[in-house]
Amino acid sequence: MRFLHIVALTIVFCSFADALKIKKSKKEPTYIQVPPEVEGGSPRYVKAPKVLTEYDKCKMECRRQRDAVNRKDNIAALREQLAALEAEEAAAAKAAEGSVPGEQPDNLQAKDVHILLNREA
Repeated sequence: MRFLHIVALTIVFCSFADALKIKKSKKEPTYIQVPPEVEGGSPRYVKAPKVLTEYDKCKMECRRQRDAVNRKDNIAALREQLAALEAEEAAAAKAAEGSVPGEQPDNLQAKDVHILLNREA
């Protein structure tokens, strides 16, 4: 008796499984834009351009304006640093001209002194 119940349930489950089987729908093919072939190269896949919303456009414009201001400040700071370094170089060159050839400048570091001592020896 049990055997008949098991066989009947198995048949019922198999019939329901076939009826409820989900059929996969065919997807529409996706086309990718490929630039013309270049000799010696493999084809490259190009991403579709992103459509910008008004928010994204505004965000990009604000970023451009902020970067322009930062760029101007950075350029001004770099020019000041360059002017200071050029003035320092000019002062060092002027000090080097006025010094005696055998005399050592005061701003030598330990490695420079070591090199000078090795040359004299």
